[in-house]
Amino acid sequence: MVFASPNMIKNYQKYGDMVSFDITYNLLKNFSTEGRRFRVGVFCVYDSNIRILFAGLAIICRETIVELYRVFELFLRIHGKPPQSFITDEQQSVIGALEDLRQKEYWTGVHLFDPWHALKNIRKTL
Repeated sequence: MVFASPNMIKNYQKYGDMVSFDITYNLLKNFSTEGRRFRVGVFCVYDSNIRILFAGLAIICRETIVELYRVFELFLRIHGKPPQSFITDEQQSVIGALEDLRQKEYWTGVHLFDPWHALKNIRKTL
């Protein structure tokens, strides 16, 4: 399920060239159904002062390529136009979902990795 309020739609219309997407793991930590834990996917854009603004939210049951493909596809349908770039972490299911969007020509932009996650992973290996 993907949701965007009228303010989120305005944020995307004005600043939607570059969209950041990340999945939170502890936001719904006390809520589960049939043994499944739900996660929240957060779509953000950045204004001209580099403030973070919400552009959409998603409730995610499973972090598979198919599930995340649906999330991204619904996000693009809600907003009507694709961003020029998505910034995400290096999660393989997110990468696969964006590649599927590109193959089906729903999105032809650039996929960038979030430097915070990259630096965090480098510190683990050092």
